[in-house]
Amino acid sequence: MENYEKIPAVEEDLYGNRRDVLEAHDWDVTVGAAHLLGRAVGTIASNQSRSVVSELFDDKVQNRPLESLQYEMCRNDDDASELERKSALLSAFIRGFEER
Repeated sequence: MENYEKIPAVEEDLYGNRRDVLEAHDWDVTVGAAHLLGRAVGTIASNQSRSVVSELFDDKVQNRPLESLQYEMCRNDDDASELERKSALLSAFIRGFEER
């Protein structure tokens, strides 16, 4: 998720046709790219896959709160700024995924 912005076509899209996404995320290219990645995944996912992923995002998967996914994305569990950053990336991804 953190490297999606490095794809030239994604970067061009963010600064071209999808400036609105970049603006919505305070011009943070990495977070904006996570949003576009979520949108792309949501577009190609089957209805069944969308349903399962949506349940995860809505905290409906038993013994699998969304917060645990945010912690698993971190390299250092004690770093509050890293957790905040991963949370922002995941939120942007979810926002993009839910667009349709």
